[in-house]
This record gives sequence, structure tokens and C-alpha cells, in this order.
Amino acid sequence: MPNKPSLELSTVQRKVIEELEILSDAYVSTVSEIGKYIKLYSSEISSSLETFLNDKPLWKRYDPECYDLSYKPFTVFHQTEKFKIDILINSFTVDGQVSVVKKSEEEKRKQLNYFSMNWGFYFDKEDSPQKYFYFNFFRQAKKYGGAFLSLQEYEKILSEKDKIGFEIHDQEHPSLGDNDEFVELILDYQNINFVLDFFKFCKENILEKILSKIKD
Repeated sequence: MPNKPSLELSTVQRKVIEELEILSDAYVSTVSEIGKYIKLYSSEISSSLETFLNDKPLWKRYDPECYDLSYKPFTVFHQTEKFKIDILINSFTVDGQVSVVKKSEEEKRKQLNYFSMNWGFYFDKEDSPQKYFYFNFFRQAKKYGGAFLSLQEYEKILSEKDKIGFEIHDQEHPSLGDNDEFVELILDYQNINFVLDFFKFCKENILEKILSKIKD
């Protein structure tokens, strides 16, 4: 039987084990507090959506993919015959998400339209430290007849970014040659005092603007 390698931990790693209880408590309490805030915002999103869904009976929440809050801490897993987590990475999200679908009255399985949104807090230390709050909207515009909002409408909405301090992290639009209508806005954690304004802006100026454009 070959010799098994001994477990060798650095001084810092040993210190982590010694202080694991307090580190764990600090991590859980901090991320849980962020989670409470994200869940409150999820209820605001739900309120806007329920008004829309009540007026548009063909549109429904896409239940299998909808959740108010999800914690995804420090894990990447490899899917084989048996589920296993085989590596940890320095990133996590505290995430809210909703998907909404329009289905045909005649063919219940036929999907006529669809969009999804995510919002929350993201941390990543793998390459360069990133800590920010985010909101994104996604729709396959080419598949479903074009974008809800024109590129000019997005430009007008996003011109307000300097007042709140958010950044345009990514954007796709058919007018730019893309298949999708996608926008992701982020607010650096250093601007945490503006997080209420940021999420309110995203709900009122992106989500509710898009919902007002849907006529059927």
C-alpha cells in the first residue's frame, strides 16, 4: 500500500481552524443580513409582477425557476453519476430570481414569450476582488419578436447612472446585432448607502417600464 501524504497546514490555515467558530458566525450573520434585504426587495418585485399578471392572464410565473432568495456560497460542483462538491472557490451570491412565461391558450405547452430577472449581492475574489449589488433583465428578443425597450429608451434610462453611482456591467440588444435583450447593472459595495436608490431605480425604471410595454 503506497504511503499516504501527510496533512500539512500553514500557520494561517491552522489559525483558521482555531478561529473557525467566530469566522463562521461572522460570515453567516453578515450574509444573512444581506439576505434579509434581498428578500425584502423580492417582495417589491413580486408586488409589481402580481399587478401585471392579474391584468395579463396568459402570463404566469415560471414556477420551477422562481425563488425569492437563494444562497450560493463558495462552491463549484462536478456532476457525475453521484453528486459531489470537489472544489471550493472564493465567490458567492445572495440572489433573488423570477422567470415569467406566456403560454398559448390552445397549446398549453407552447411558449409564446418569456423573460427573467435576477437581483442580489455578488462577491468574487478569484481574479480581482469584486463586491457589488446587481440587477439584470434577460429575454431572447430575436426568438420572441424583438426587444421590449428600444436601444434609445435604454440609453435614456441608463443616463441616470451617475446620479446613483451604478455601472452598466453588461448589455445586449438586437439593435447592436445581438439575439437577446439583456442588461445588467451593478452597484459597488462602497456605494452601499445608495443601495435602496439603486434597487428602487431598477424596479421603477426597468421592470415597470418593460411591463407597461406588454399589451397582450
